[in-house]
Amino acid sequence: MVFYCPSCWHDVQKECYICPACGFDIRAFFENKDYVDKLVVALDHPDAATPVRSAWILGQRREERAIEPLYNLARHSPDLYVVAAAVKALLDIGTAESLARASVFSEHPSIMIRNLFMGSMPDNSTTQPGNDEKHFRK
Repeated sequence: MVFYCPSCWHDVQKECYICPACGFDIRAFFENKDYVDKLVVALDHPDAATPVRSAWILGQRREERAIEPLYNLARHSPDLYVVAAAVKALLDIGTAESLARASVFSEHPSIMIRNLFMGSMPDNSTTQPGNDEKHFRK
């Protein structure tokens, strides 16, 4: 398994507590981080597979603390697959806040991103107040 410095993303050994590239105190950084915090940090990883995987996990866990970092990732990433993963995670979280953040991307120039909204947003015309069942449509 490869380990990285969360500050400069330099490869480090598992037992490395201070990054040899930038001097960052890796152990102190992670001592006060829970699983969600670590997933949020991983959203900034330069290898696209890592933020995609982290976004998916955050969405599956419906982690509300990740809404703003996911939104920022979707806004700033040049990689459409990373953008798609972040938007999908926002949709999966499913709160009013996350859906509002995700809706910004419903008019995205990429059809891949726009297609995420097909069948994913609640239809307000069929959702009854007090009804917990969600109705979805395009």
